[in-house]
Parts: sequence; C-alpha cells; structure tokens
Amino acid sequence: MAAERVDLADWLAARRAQGGGQVWRLDLIEALQARAAAHQGEARRMLEARISALVAECEAVPAHAAVVGTGAAPEPGMLAALADELAARQRQRDEGAGRRVALPALEASRRTWARLRTEAQLRQSLEQVDEDAGPLNSGRLVHRALTLMQQCSPGYLQHFVAYVDALSSLESLRAAATPEPRATRPARTRKRV
Repeated sequence: MAAERVDLADWLAARRAQGGGQVWRLDLIEALQARAAAHQGEARRMLEARISALVAECEAVPAHAAVVGTGAAPEPGMLAALADELAARQRQRDEGAGRRVALPALEASRRTWARLRTEAQLRQSLEQVDEDAGPLNSGRLVHRALTLMQQCSPGYLQHFVAYVDALSSLESLRAAATPEPRATRPARTRKRV
C-alpha cells in the first residue's frame, strides 16, 4: 500500500500541475487518503474504494477540460458570450482612450459647473435652516456638515453633492414609478332596527 500511496501522491502532484477545474476533487482525494491512513479494516477499504472511484472520474476527463460538477468540457453559453462581449467593449474603450483629444476648455467648464452646483447646494441648505432652530436641528446639522466639508476638502464635497444628487434623482424616479395607494373608505355599518 505504501507504493500505491507514493504513486497516488505523484499522480496528485502531476494532476495539480496540469491545472483545470478539478481542484476540489484533488483536495477530496488527498483528504480521503489521509483519513484512510488513520483507519483499519472495513472503514479503510471503503475509503480506498472511494479514492479509486474519484481517481477514475478524474482520469476519464482531461485535466485541461475539466469543469467543476461536470465531466466534460463546457459549451460556450450565454454567460461566456456576455463575458466575451464585455471584454471586447473594454478593449475598444482602452483603444479609443488613446485616440481621444483632450479638451481643456471642457474640463475647465466641468470643474466650474461642479463648483457652482456645490455653492448653490450650500446656499439652499442655509436657506432651509430656521433661524430659531436649535443646535440639533437636522437642517442646521446638514448645513454645518457641508460647510465643514467645504473648508476641509472642497473636492470631496463636490463628489458628495454629486452622489446626493444622484440618490435624490433615483428617489424621485422611484416615487414617480410607484403608484400612490388608494384611499380606503371606512366600512359602512348598518343600523339595526
């Protein structure tokens, strides 16, 4: 049996070196081999029979074509086609990025628009704060947080405002798509005579 274990260890090493999708089976064979070494009699015979069956299954399928759960090479399906299409689009974007001409005026315009949008949001948050509001008023706290963000990191504030705008747009789209619930009338009660 020692010679067989050495042969199995060599076979496992060779199979791992070939690669493929049967790594879990190879791990299972290795674990069963270690368990069989700790047992005697009928338990050991059963474990060795299971190891032999797993080795036979692995041998029936070429290592490079093995796929978890099946014994055959996979046919390209919808998921593979989608992955190929996404990879092709990414390659086109990568190639197209080198051909694009940078427009400094456009970038400057975007930065200016983002800065103006942020300032408008700050003004709007200040207008919504009630003069008599206490220190824990939510409107006052939002304005204070935005003001501190502007002082500490204006770039982060611009990203934050863009993020909040996107969430607000999504919320308004969801609200528009969701029908309003019908008003229910109270059940009528009959007077007993």
